[in-house]
Amino acid sequence: DLLTASASIVNPSYNTSGNLNVGSYKQGIESSNLKGADAGNYSISYTTVSSNYNVTAKVINLDSTKPYDGNVNFKATVFGNNGLINGVGLETITLTGMGTVTSSMASAGKQTLSLGTLTLIDGTNGGLGSNYTLIGGNHFGTIINNLFLLPFDLPPKEIDDDAETVMKRRKLKSTDPEKPLITAEPAPF
Repeated sequence: DLLTASASIVNPSYNTSGNLNVGSYKQGIESSNLKGADAGNYSISYTTVSSNYNVTAKVINLDSTKPYDGNVNFKATVFGNNGLINGVGLETITLTGMGTVTSSMASAGKQTLSLGTLTLIDGTNGGLGSNYTLIGGNHFGTIINNLFLLPFDLPPKEIDDDAETVMKRRKLKSTDPEKPLITAEPAPF
């Protein structure tokens, strides 16, 4: 007796067996992909012999500001929410360490941030530091004027001027760097 059966794999979907962390994994084909008149008579359980898919780390970009304090260091706590960085979904990762920019002056504007000792470690809601990376990201730091260090009558844009110019402006109450510092009128000492 000749037995004829009809079943085929249509649009195979591969499962990841729930492997969502960084690594190399094998995939399996599920029986739900069987189609045909006799598909109900069969089940398939197949897993690849070697790893055939990789989960790679998500790249994290850093960009933050800090008030002028005379140095080029950016502590991890100035990024995200006090060092807690948003990941995928509700996951967070924790940033630790310190990076640097080239100039400590507010006039430098947005600067490229060197990573230094900045590192990602485990956070909350399942956020694993190993599932994220800073490598390959775009990282910036901006130093802004620190209003707590400025006298009330010194315009913020003058924080980067040399000390002698700043003192002259204070004495003359000049708020415009384009105005001459020495005028025909006597300075109000």
